[in-house]
Parts: sequence; C-alpha cells; structure tokens
Amino acid sequence: MSNYETSADRAKRIRKALKLAHGRTGRTVSVRASNFSQGSAIRIEIKDADIALDVVQGIAKACDVTNGCTQFLTVTYAHGALDALAAVLAEQLANLRETGGKLLGLFSVYIQGNHYHVYDETGAKVADLTECEGADELAGRRMARVVAARGILSGWE
Repeated sequence: MSNYETSADRAKRIRKALKLAHGRTGRTVSVRASNFSQGSAIRIEIKDADIALDVVQGIAKACDVTNGCTQFLTVTYAHGALDALAAVLAEQLANLRETGGKLLGLFSVYIQGNHYHVYDETGAKVADLTECEGADELAGRRMARVVAARGILSGWE
C-alpha cells in the first residue's frame, strides 16, 4: 500500500476544506488539478469578489501536503470576477482626482502630481497608481485586487 497522493486527491481535499470552512462550492471557487512530466499543479480560481484571496490561499496551503513531489499551487481571481468592484472604484477614484479623500470609506487617497498614493487604515501604502489615459479604469482594477485580497468588501455596492 502506497502513501502516494495524486494532485487530484489534494484538490479534492482542498474543495472539501473550502466547503467545510466557508460553505464554498464549485460555483464560487474552482479547484483544478493537473499533472505533467516534471510534477503537478493545483490551480484555484475564485469566481466571487466577496471571497478573500488570502483566506483561500491559507486553506489551500494547509490542505496541500505535497509528499516531496514537485507541486505548484496558484490562487487567482477569475476573469471578470472583480469587474463590478473595479467599476465602483474607478468612479470613486475619478471623483477623488482633484481633492483626494477616502476610497470605499477605508483607504486614504492622496494625490501628488499625476500619482494616486493609497494607504490603508494603519497608514501602510497599498498602492501607488499613476494617472494616465484610462487611468481610472486601470486603477480601479488594481485596487479591486487589493480590496478583494484583503477580504474587506462589506458594503461596497
């Protein structure tokens, strides 16, 4: 009897842990396993912006014991998962362009020349965004990743 565990087995364990810990299913988080000549990979795609990237990473890392084989584990947001949040943030950044202020009521935005400097509630810089053509949309997308990854989305609609 072997103790070998396939990447599909590890992916199944991650799916089960996500469901037990947070009730997340394949509708909100996709967990896929693949094998190739030099190892294996587990790719996790978050389909819902309300789910914090770091929470899913933590669960996945806790479940993923690789038994010494080459293993790649990636956690990302699905294409389009952050679109609604990015649009809200882009609009708010456009409104803050002249004066600076609060973004989502959580982040402080200071404008210096053609840069947006964004800080969290502790004063730590979370983004440095350059203003250019289409900057509000690009900045909105970048901030959407920051906000979603930190899991602080309550009340942004």
